Amino acid sequence: MHFGVRQVFRASAQASAERLVQLPPEALAGLSADERAWIRNFAVPENGQSEVNPLPPVTGSVTGKLLAGDGTTVVTGSTTVYLRSNSVFYPRRYSVSPSTGTFTFTSTFAENSSSNISISTGDGFTLETTHAQTSVPLTVNGAFDSGATTVTRDMVFTGTGIVKGTVRRHTSAIAPSSTVKLTMPAITGTVTVNTGTPGTYLITGIPEGTYNVAASLTVTEFDLAGGFSATSVGGGVVERDIFLTPTGGVTGRVKKADGTFPSNFDVDITNGVDTADVNTDTGGFFTFVNVPVGNWTLVVTENTVQTRVPVTVLQDTVTTQNIDMLPLRSVTAVVQFPGEPPVPAGAVPVTLSQAGYPDKTGTTSGGQFTFTNVPGGTPFTIRAWTNNSPKNVFADSAPQTITAVGPALPVTVTLPALASMRVV
Repeated sequence: MHFGVRQVFRASAQASAERLVQLPPEALAGLSADERAWIRNFAVPENGQSEVNPLPPVTGSVTGKLLAGDGTTVVTGSTTVYLRSNSVFYPRRYSVSPSTGTFTFTSTFAENSSSNISISTGDGFTLETTHAQTSVPLTVNGAFDSGATTVTRDMVFTGTGIVKGTVRRHTSAIAPSSTVKLTMPAITGTVTVNTGTPGTYLITGIPEGTYNVAASLTVTEFDLAGGFSATSVGGGVVERDIFLTPTGGVTGRVKKADGTFPSNFDVDITNGVDTADVNTDTGGFFTFVNVPVGNWTLVVTENTVQTRVPVTVLQDTVTTQNIDMLPLRSVTAVVQFPGEPPVPAGAVPVTLSQAGYPDKTGTTSGGQFTFTNVPGGTPFTIRAWTNNSPKNVFADSAPQTITAVGPALPVTVTLPALASMRVV
């Protein structure tokens, strides 16, 4: 008689071999008296009864729940529970992924199946998992009662904390679909949950220590935030609502320098960190809602020139702030010598400088150069350089300020009277 044993661990294979050479009941089961008599390499009992105790049944079923530190809150989420029988003969580890927090392992036997499960009812077992949110490891031991084939063994993350509550707007209204994040030194990375429609959040499995909870919600392009710090001690429960940033609104009308009110015109509002935009309606009106309280700036842009208007947003108040756009106008630099008409020939470099704006540069043709889209409201000067002097000789125009739209504004720049600049 010969035996074949399939095991995944050396110790299990050795234990199986040592048991088989003793002719346990499973080795003699089903043999007739004639078959037993034919065996020559083993001393088979004449009555076919083994003196070795039979193995316990492998028909066990283990079920349980993943519970938070309070022993009652079910831990849901994507995690894996592992079961390993403590029997040396059945060492395989099995796994299930209980997204609802309830797990079950049931012995199954199917021919030619790789998913069979063998759970010994006469030996203890070990359950292992890690918390779905905080990755805290947990190991639980269990056993079957004598003669039982089923057992319930819950896995409790004892000693870990819970934080829960509702995310609300500053008005106490529920803030659905908010994002809540927990960070602490004892956890690698960030625990993130979504409140969903009810606006509630629940984070379990928190190790002992101080942690930070931050909630955020994006509404009409604005990020509203709120949060707090707390300490997890001995599996305590912290229940706290999170109130998001108070908000207000801004409304107004955009008027161009020519007195018209542009429609479908982009209006931005920014505080230097966050920015949102809307378009004006057919009457040039705009409205921003759910704007966090504080100091903001309204911005409209025409031909790359911005008009910026400060505005303060107050809680639960819609502030009216109109925007009068800066006038844009062309400016023609006219370069000449003292008492002379514009320089008739030669390219004279010219630069228009205006505080808060990049310099505009060009070169004259026939003594003139036109700068386009010069904004109003801020003085500007034009500088011209002599174009054939070994020295850096220049002249500046008198400061000018555009106050209204209109045709190109001529600005004269008179160069020093240098003979080298004369054209004959």
